[in-house]
Amino acid sequence: MTRCIGCFAFLVAVAFCAPASLAGESDHDESSATDEPTYRGDSEAAYSIYAQGIEAYEAANYAEAARLLEQAFQLYEEPIFIFNVGQCHRMGRRHAEALAAFERYLEICPPSVLDNRVHVMMGECLLYLDRRQEANEAYRRYLQAEEGGEHAAEAREAIETGQPPPDPERRDPETVRAARDVFDRAEELYDQRQYREAAALFIQGYEQHPNVHELLFNAGLAYCDAQAWDDAIATFRRYLETPDPLPEAWARLAEAITAQGNLAAALEAYERYLELDADGQFAEQARQVVRFLRRLERIPSREELAQAKQINNRAREHFNAGRYNAAIRDYLEASEGLPTPTIRYNLGACFYNLRRYDDALRCFTEYMEIVGDHGKEASVHLDMARCLIDLNRRDEAREHVFTYRERADEEELANEDTERRRSSELELECKRD
Repeated sequence: MTRCIGCFAFLVAVAFCAPASLAGESDHDESSATDEPTYRGDSEAAYSIYAQGIEAYEAANYAEAARLLEQAFQLYEEPIFIFNVGQCHRMGRRHAEALAAFERYLEICPPSVLDNRVHVMMGECLLYLDRRQEANEAYRRYLQAEEGGEHAAEAREAIETGQPPPDPERRDPETVRAARDVFDRAEELYDQRQYREAAALFIQGYEQHPNVHELLFNAGLAYCDAQAWDDAIATFRRYLETPDPLPEAWARLAEAITAQGNLAAALEAYERYLELDADGQFAEQARQVVRFLRRLERIPSREELAQAKQINNRAREHFNAGRYNAAIRDYLEASEGLPTPTIRYNLGACFYNLRRYDDALRCFTEYMEIVGDHGKEASVHLDMARCLIDLNRRDEAREHVFTYRERADEEELANEDTERRRSSELELECKRD
């Protein structure tokens, strides 16, 4: 039940954008209780045509791909189909047709799901059509929407130079297929918890396809799950030197550096992430950690952290052996030199096993106050619910169960199937007299 810092996401970017249903979200239907927009038509039939469009796109048959996507839109009026029509024409260098599709996408797409990259794509098309002033306006619209976004640097450069930015997505179909093959094979290893092997395969793939920088990013993630922190840090730093790296890489780098105990460097990485993506997926967690570190009278030195890590490792050995009081003593001593949030969580686990539920709840609460409750941290709500049930505070426990489910509905979480089963078991306990 002790906790380590881990990373769980994989992605490979392609020029296409998947429709919402294919991206893992709930289908758009009239019975949905969310604020997601609804679209008219037969989604199942449209996605079948969409799959054919992908095949045509990957074969570099862009005109046929555009035709199929137009057909998919006629069956189901989801705006992303039209965005991808524009992408097809853009990749085929039919810039006027691409621009018309992107303008159409802007007209029909609800603001809540608008992909702001459309402004960058429009800017590129307008530059190729010798309409620089309009291109600059498109790039500025992107910068207004995402000042620190993934394409901000290239947008500013295009405004300054009047030249279309280099396009890392414009890859030949064979490269895309080869990169996806690497990803699929590495994902199989990852699912088998062979994290180092998965990372090595991603690195090998990147050496063969050095313009597919997502492979390098994924290698860093796999190294994190292997707790190979030196390799993770080196890989993320290498990735951050590639064109237009994801801001998320700074947050992932900060996690790996934190695991090594270099809190000063972690603070710098988190602050850099917040500069680039203040509203990003990890922004709240980053702000919590930054606030926590800024509250310290001083950030411990590497030597102090190294000693504290030895004590922390000894505490983990006590915990695994069931010597919880000894583990608490060592965790408290370690926290003086290694004041990481993870130690607060592990203290909570010790207290819980000693049936000191009030103390466990306090530690879990303090942990969540520091790191937030999104992503992999959402499961702490279930740990808190467990404590509250044992304290006979079942109404409060139920609220934490429901909050966990809200987080799980918002995004895919680590060990979600197992944790959802645990949430159901806890909810049943909340109902018992």
